[in-house]
Amino acid sequence: MLGTALVAGTLGGCGGDDNPIPSSGGDRPIGTTPQPTPTASTDGTPQPSASELPTATTPPVPGGTVIRGSDFTILLPGSAEQSKATGPSGSKITFDIYRYEAGSEIYTVTRGYYPKVGTLPLLKEAIDSAADQAGGKLATSRTFKYKKMPAIEGTITGVRDKGQEVTIFARYLVVNRVMYGLLYLYRGDIAPNLAFKTFVESLTFSG
Repeated sequence: MLGTALVAGTLGGCGGDDNPIPSSGGDRPIGTTPQPTPTASTDGTPQPSASELPTATTPPVPGGTVIRGSDFTILLPGSAEQSKATGPSGSKITFDIYRYEAGSEIYTVTRGYYPKVGTLPLLKEAIDSAADQAGGKLATSRTFKYKKMPAIEGTITGVRDKGQEVTIFARYLVVNRVMYGLLYLYRGDIAPNLAFKTFVESLTFSG
């Protein structure tokens, strides 16, 4: 379930009458992720999602991987698993999901484009949804500007996995009707804030 929540928090951040939270398909233990499900064309060739599936390349930093899209880049500690989610029937919202797990840490990047005029993602709803679906509570939060774009950041506590308490750091931001959800989960008593900051501050975008 917790692995699903790290994705679903981003899917929940939408105002208006669109609610792009997909069915979870059942609980999944922490450390699991949906399998990639690219859209197939009529000739059977996998196609990228509406937000253009980024590519992963190895940067000069040892052990790091850059997720590079047409209008953004972000650095992860290693190669990410890729998957995709869409909104409910009739929704045109598509989300690309990138997830990296190593030891006690899980990094998740979710990117969704909201095409409907007048329906903008609500950042507070997104981070509240992440906390609710993870079974925890939003202990702290702040709104701010990241590279001149609206953003919210918070710490989700009280989340338990196999009897152990885990902490989730979350940041959401909107850039030209694209919502980015950046989540960092740590299995331990004290989450290393520097790792989260390095992760979220590596996001660059154009537009």
